[in-house]
Amino acid sequence: MSSTLLTSPEAPVRETPLPFCKPVLTDAECAAVQRVLASGWLTTGPECAAFEAELRTYWRVPHVATMNSCTAALELGLKVLGVGPGTVVVTTPMTFCATVNVIEHLGAVPWLVDVDPATGNLDPALLPDPASLPAVRALLPVHFAGTPCDMTALRHWAAAADVPVLSDCAHAVESRWEGVPLATLSDLAAFSFYATKNLTTGEGGALTCHNPDFDTRLRQLRLHGMSADAHRRYEPGARPTYDVTEPGYKCNLTDPAAALGREQLRTLDARWARRGALVSRYLEGLADWIVKEYCRVLLPDPMSAETPARAAFHLFPLILNPDRFSCSRDAAVSAMQQLGIGCSVHFTPVHQFSYYAARYSWTPEQFPVAAALGAQEMSLPLHAGLADEDVDDVLTALERLFSKFAR
Repeated sequence: MSSTLLTSPEAPVRETPLPFCKPVLTDAECAAVQRVLASGWLTTGPECAAFEAELRTYWRVPHVATMNSCTAALELGLKVLGVGPGTVVVTTPMTFCATVNVIEHLGAVPWLVDVDPATGNLDPALLPDPASLPAVRALLPVHFAGTPCDMTALRHWAAAADVPVLSDCAHAVESRWEGVPLATLSDLAAFSFYATKNLTTGEGGALTCHNPDFDTRLRQLRLHGMSADAHRRYEPGARPTYDVTEPGYKCNLTDPAAALGREQLRTLDARWARRGALVSRYLEGLADWIVKEYCRVLLPDPMSAETPARAAFHLFPLILNPDRFSCSRDAAVSAMQQLGIGCSVHFTPVHQFSYYAARYSWTPEQFPVAAALGAQEMSLPLHAGLADEDVDDVLTALERLFSKFAR
């Protein structure tokens, strides 16, 4: 297909370009961070403990350990599950590279399974016979764009394989499967609080689990393997010494970050509802183009009561039909930028990156659904700070794009 952009001068649809994503911070959140800064305790301490307690309630799990990133949470989660050299982790190619990088860090082997074209999530029907993977130690599904995987089918396969489920919930803080939080349905679940996520601490993450021994080890692993962090050692009457039980890492969250997260958590469901309303507005505006098969959306309808999946609406993934367009997806993204609308791409499938393609001799054809989605997906702006008029501007730009390049 041609990579030609809009060839005639096109006036942007708005005077100020609309960024793809912009954190929405309130006065209350800024005040919470200021309060912690004024307290003088800046590392892991009482705010992190309070944040973890509130997250336990929200996700209905007994244990939550905050981290400095979802990546750290994934790696430590795999480590406590015994993933290491000579072991296998089953996961998806349709994800950010961190999901597979952490498997490599531990010396294990990623076993990729192609995705469902309707959701972008790992397709349970394509999971291998557990007997064919004797070294498998974990199933690592990724809940793409915040749409839950089929946890019923995945848990059934994991039980047959006698392996735990570690969910990559980087996009899925608010997601539910049949009304139940994903952390509740997973042996472990890793979450991201990165700047662009639905709940942000700037940088940060968390790992949930149900096993108290795992929780104890995770808390030590996240801070050098030490048996007691600084806050515990400096409490009145506490012992100032500690043991090192194993060589750990440095990936604890800070109290100022936790204070921001606590305030974000208070309004999380309200922001989720707002994004659902924006998704409905997008779907209404795109209805004719979807019916004519120029594009489709990898999201459940927020107004539907029939699906067991409650999506977090972290992304609005628009899939362009290459048979109906005379330009590539990359050219479409550039054209939208010309029109004043920031868009993004989620994702280049992992098996197409040079390192992984060379290491495992993976080709795009081995995972054809992921390869097709990776070439056709364009993410539209979606965050709680968008006004209805912002979505209307995006739809106006899309109308121009489709009219220009539709076959």
